[in-house]
Amino acid sequence: MSQKGEIAVASVLQDWKGALVDGRVGRTSVTSPLQGELLAILLACEMAEALGISKACIESDNQQAIKLSVSELVPPWEVLSLVSDIRQFGQYVGLSFS
Repeated sequence: MSQKGEIAVASVLQDWKGALVDGRVGRTSVTSPLQGELLAILLACEMAEALGISKACIESDNQQAIKLSVSELVPPWEVLSLVSDIRQFGQYVGLSFS
């Protein structure tokens, strides 16, 4: 993360064979690395919904982000809205997280 807190956020969508289906990248400002990881997960959720995917597994190398995505515990306030959005996508679109 740069001094200004600007990061690149990227998500890649693959089919069950591992072939690239779609990908997106963007730049944004964040207050923590966790917030950046959650933004990438949210981007993947939005991609799955836009493509009409009814079942998908969202993967991340950040265990804390995944645990917050599936837990019913109240997340830290600085990422509360992101986690709430991710959880809603998980229920509505039929996503799992690992």
